[in-house]
Amino acid sequence: MSLSNNTLRQKGIIIFRVILCIFGWTTITIGITLNILDERISYYFNYFTVQSNLMVAIWLTTSLIYANKDKKPKILESPVRGAVTLYITVTFLVFAIFIAPNYQPEGLYILTNFISHYLIPIGFIFDWVLTETEVQYKYSYGIYWTIYPLIYLIYTLVRGYFTAFYPYTFLDLNSISIIRLIINIIFLMCLFLLLGFLYIFVNRMIFRKRNS
Repeated sequence: MSLSNNTLRQKGIIIFRVILCIFGWTTITIGITLNILDERISYYFNYFTVQSNLMVAIWLTTSLIYANKDKKPKILESPVRGAVTLYITVTFLVFAIFIAPNYQPEGLYILTNFISHYLIPIGFIFDWVLTETEVQYKYSYGIYWTIYPLIYLIYTLVRGYFTAFYPYTFLDLNSISIIRLIINIIFLMCLFLLLGFLYIFVNRMIFRKRNS
């Protein structure tokens, strides 16, 4: 790739990330505002969707700040980026397959729902495929990436036990049995593991092809 083509590619990536970043922060801001108005702000950040979208927004912002700097913060290192990509992918898949068929948002929630569950995840995955080519992932990353989701599940269940609030029906002990809950948790953890290893496999294929 010539120097001019590489420069154009880098500019295109930056523009794409700026647009995605604006969508991300705008959606989070609208979500906070709507939940304040609905007096639900204490629940807002308990959703994995919100947390994963916040991770993406922070990662994108950091990548733009350090775009032309040699020394990068740890948040931009490949293990962290892979984790964020995995989490936003799970957000997309779980919503699209299990939640969307029975979810009917209204008003501005239609917009925030589309951006946070579809536009941001697909955009960030697209960015990962195009640009995460310089470092080869280790398969051990797949294990480490399950730590945060496991902590999230434990926190959600403990908080739900004391407050009776569960952000997702598949974790809601008010409406499902403990057996169903265990099955759901096993399924979710397997999903994180399988998708994580899939991303690692894809990364290693791209890396080998690029450097062969």
